[in-house]
This record gives sequence, C-alpha cells and structure tokens, in this order.
Amino acid sequence: MKLRRLLSFLLALVACCQALAADVAAPAQAISEDIYFQLRRGNCAAVVRQINDELRKPHAEILLFTGAMYEIGTCVKRDWNRAVSYCVQSSQMGSRAARMRLAAGYFDPINGVDIASTIWWAHQAATALPEACRLQGFKPDMEPDGFVAKLRAWPAAQAKACAYIAAVAKTLNIAPDAELPRTPETWVRLMQAIVRHENGVGDAYPLALYQSAAALALD
Repeated sequence: MKLRRLLSFLLALVACCQALAADVAAPAQAISEDIYFQLRRGNCAAVVRQINDELRKPHAEILLFTGAMYEIGTCVKRDWNRAVSYCVQSSQMGSRAARMRLAAGYFDPINGVDIASTIWWAHQAATALPEACRLQGFKPDMEPDGFVAKLRAWPAAQAKACAYIAAVAKTLNIAPDAELPRTPETWVRLMQAIVRHENGVGDAYPLALYQSAAALALD
C-alpha cells in the first residue's frame, strides 16, 4: 500500500521523536564513535562533554545530533527552541536531514503544531510531497513571509493533511510516495506517529501493544 494512500484513508477516518534511537542507529561518519558508545552505556556526562568538545568546531552532523538530543531530552533538559537553533545551523551547513527533522518537529503536538513551518521545512528539504502539497513557484531562497502568504490560499484541511504527510514520512524515514515496507518496525513507528498526533499530548501506550498490533496486521 502506498504511504500517501494509507495516510489519506487515516486522515479521512479521523477527520483530519521520532525517538533519538532511530536517529543514532546509523552513526554519521563525522561524529565520534565514542559518543554513541557512551550514549548506549547511558553515560550522559561523557556524552555531553564530548559533544561540547566537538561543538567548538561545529559541523552539520554534530549540530543535528545536538538538536535531536534537545528535542527528545536525552542527556539534556528537553528544549525545543534550542533544538531548532542547532538544527537550523545544521541546515545552513547543508544538512537535508536537519530540514526534515525541523519539518517533523514543527508538527509534533509537544512542540506546538505549526503547519506553515512544517510545510516550509518540508519544501526546504525537497521532500517528495504529493502534487497537491507542492507550493507553486517555491524556491529555496524564497522569503518565509511570501511563502506563508501563498500558503494562506490553501484550504486549512489541505495544509494540515500535507503537514501530516511530511511529518509521518520523516518519522518512517521514507518518501511520502514510497511503498510502505511490510516490517513490524515500520508499522510500529507508523502507529506511534498517528497516535502521537491524534492524541495531541504524546504517546503513553506500551511498545508491546504496538508490536502485538503490528504482528496481527502483518499476519
């Protein structure tokens, strides 16, 4: 089933942190392997110390990693504004992953949903959005105010659906028009993303519940 088709069905059905572990599963080459080692051990003091050392000469990967830590609250106090600051700096150094993370983060209810910012960063990341979600005449150097002015011409439901697609696609790390992998991990993350957005306050359900539901769906 196409992700876009599935999301369209779900959006109709409901009328409409990503976890850090997913982001660090495949370490970026420019980040010290020891940071990941200490993170897996739960040695936050060592992680923070080494990150601060690398931030003296920042590069896109360490800025994105630091932003992810502040967004999720791993080894540091959760702070969305600081997360945005680090991710924007990473984006300015050319990180498409940072732009995708910002797109998803701005649609997270915990951060306060900002549909315009979600769609803006999805465009900046050159996300393969459906035709109805592509702003005509968009250019990467377009002024944000001009972008928002054009976006206001969209029906509210269309803007929300497009932001939803962009955010969930980032959570699954696949293109919105890609074939949805039939794997338990993908379906668990999809269900978590939907529950997170529809509840509006996060997700309190145990992982085992999602795993059981995914097993039934894929059986």
